[in-house]
Amino acid sequence: VDVKKLELKSIDTHGNDVVCNLMDDWFDTEILLEERLNIILLQPRMYLFTPLTDKFVILLDRTTDGVFVITHPDVLISGTVVAGSFFCERKTILQEMIRSKETELAKLALIGTILHEIFQQAMVSNKFDLSALEEASRKIPTDINFLEMFSLLELTAADVLENINKHLPNFSKFGEKFMRQQPNGKVDIPWKGETGRTESYVAVTDVLDIEESIWSPSYGLKGKIDASIAVKIHKKNINKDQSDSIQEFKIPFELKSGKMAYAK
Repeated sequence: VDVKKLELKSIDTHGNDVVCNLMDDWFDTEILLEERLNIILLQPRMYLFTPLTDKFVILLDRTTDGVFVITHPDVLISGTVVAGSFFCERKTILQEMIRSKETELAKLALIGTILHEIFQQAMVSNKFDLSALEEASRKIPTDINFLEMFSLLELTAADVLENINKHLPNFSKFGEKFMRQQPNGKVDIPWKGETGRTESYVAVTDVLDIEESIWSPSYGLKGKIDASIAVKIHKKNINKDQSDSIQEFKIPFELKSGKMAYAK
């Protein structure tokens, strides 16, 4: 079996040297001499200590689970770029090399950005009634942030409003269902070990921030969160063998207005 042996300096919290053996699929990981990398073990006891060499040993093969090997963790890239690479590793590079504004894809991306803007405004003001949403949409064609793109893509105000307004009823339904102080909207939450035993009801009780920036040098990731929200979850026990519970969390909220394109 081919093994790639990495000698790592001071990678763990105790400052010990580490030997990492990459086998099977891990063997093809591209790592050069003196490169910086980060190995994250979701289970801390996934390594062995060898007294003879005074080093920790990590063995990664096809049976290993719960491990991340991040090369160049100090170079932060967006989570969207990482997710896109799962379907096509060339996608991000090609998008940077070939930028065409006069495409249906660019138009859809612009509509998605506008929908994000309207939804975020509604979350902050907690105004999800249809009349308030339509009023916000009518301001978009005169918004200086979007005028240039309208011109480049040859879009008229009528085109934009037609595409936007068909989504507003769903926004309104979301607000009525979830933007309240007590849980009302039913959501499928896979609680560990409780599949089929509980029903979950959710309320968004507060909007803490919009477009909050996040950085993770450990994982080499950066990004923006559409909204950081406080939620209250009522976990209702169907079988009545346990009492119901209400829990409060602060969580990220992501609005998706399109479909992921899969590489063929």
